[in-house]
Amino acid sequence: MVNHYFNTLLERDTSLTTVNDPFNPIAFMMDSYSSLNIIQVLIAHGADTNGVSTRTGLSPLVTLFSSQIIDQWSANNRLIPLLTSLLTAGADFSVKHEGKSLLELGLRNLRASDENRKRILFDFFLSNDILQVDDIQLVLNHLPMLLDRRDTPIDEERLAAFIRPDYRNNTGQTPLTFILRSGNHKALAWLLNHGHGAASKNIYGTSIRRILNTQRNMGPQPAKSFARSLLKVSDTIPVAEFLAENGLLNNEDADWLIKNTKSVFKMNEKYDRILLPLFTDKSRNETGATLLHKAMRIGNTAAAQWLTNHNLYTTDRNIYGYSPVNVGKLSQQQPYPQLIANLNTIERQRPRTFRNTLRNEYSELSNTRRRARGGRKITRRRR
Repeated sequence: MVNHYFNTLLERDTSLTTVNDPFNPIAFMMDSYSSLNIIQVLIAHGADTNGVSTRTGLSPLVTLFSSQIIDQWSANNRLIPLLTSLLTAGADFSVKHEGKSLLELGLRNLRASDENRKRILFDFFLSNDILQVDDIQLVLNHLPMLLDRRDTPIDEERLAAFIRPDYRNNTGQTPLTFILRSGNHKALAWLLNHGHGAASKNIYGTSIRRILNTQRNMGPQPAKSFARSLLKVSDTIPVAEFLAENGLLNNEDADWLIKNTKSVFKMNEKYDRILLPLFTDKSRNETGATLLHKAMRIGNTAAAQWLTNHNLYTTDRNIYGYSPVNVGKLSQQQPYPQLIANLNTIERQRPRTFRNTLRNEYSELSNTRRRARGGRKITRRRR
């Protein structure tokens, strides 16, 4: 029947733009799961890619996207060539059906379990710049899926340009606050790294900390553990500045920051007023090592440089008498030579009596360690 209808159309008029038929020929061929070649021949003969069928009242694109037909075309990799042919012929991809965009219709009718087909559809709309403003929320809903690609990475620059930081959905949420509520740290870090850090409040002025503390899906005390979780995903300056601006860094994070991040110590100087109070605690571990000792030992040069620039722990020694510069020289993770030179300068300015004072200060700690070792004397290494 399909081939007979197709041949009849071609016999009737080589130009299908004037065919007075109750069917739109392209829409009819789509609905009949015809060959892609047939539809391309129809287009080549001037079939209207935007014409509305008098039988269904639908254009070819709406016919394709608004039913399971799109899943059938997508199943054997014919969908993108078909869409490309229609787009080249001037099909209007901004058309809506029942208030829904073509992308929304297509995602609803594609098989829910096949995320790859949805990614391919997103890629087509994104690469051809035919996404509509109303599609921003759809993109946000599927952002974790789009970023979690292992085969062909999505064009992140186009995607970032499409998701505007000033966008508000129907509940007043910005892209940032919407993703924040979803609990997906990878998507949140991606937004922050693409310029969404300033839009940190929704239309109601709700702060980030308040949003975090009301999220049940983020576990107990989410605001307390949020900074560490986010920095594990993306240790970048925009992420660090976002955490600092919203008061999500605290004293308990100081030791963890030294061991696990560098971006926090590379932030703009204006954030020093927020960062400095986190490192005023003089607590040490059982060997008397300060945070600067730790930074030098593991080779975190960004942290060591920042602590040195702010004269934090620069003259402190551990119970073995090692200064931060000694630890840095002995470490396999060698810091920058200039940092060693700066610390040496500070070391030479240290009072001679300081070492004796420090030894007395930690005598009790040494005795505690000696008792823990069964009374054995702790051998002090030679400098």
